[in-house]
Amino acid sequence: MLLDLAGLREVDVNKLIIFMTVYREASVSNAACILGVTQPAISNALSDMRICFCDQLFVRRDGGMQPTTKADSIAESLLPILTSLSALVGQFTPGKYRH
Repeated sequence: MLLDLAGLREVDVNKLIIFMTVYREASVSNAACILGVTQPAISNALSDMRICFCDQLFVRRDGGMQPTTKADSIAESLLPILTSLSALVGQFTPGKYRH
């Protein structure tokens, strides 16, 4: 299988992290607090992702943000990827990685 590294450059990992945090928390407010960003930043990222995935992703309900079937599918695929990425980043030597 060929890995499309050029295509991956187009992916904003921060938006994927925002998606997973909203998915886990079922709350835009809680996700914003956890990630240290504003609620509008979370909403803007979700808006971009809704366009990208052609799906509403989350529906506001009394109990919080309910994921759509598509969001459930995305989260199922994304969780192991972000888990692996987190483990890899955890191996970086502090101060040696520069952005």
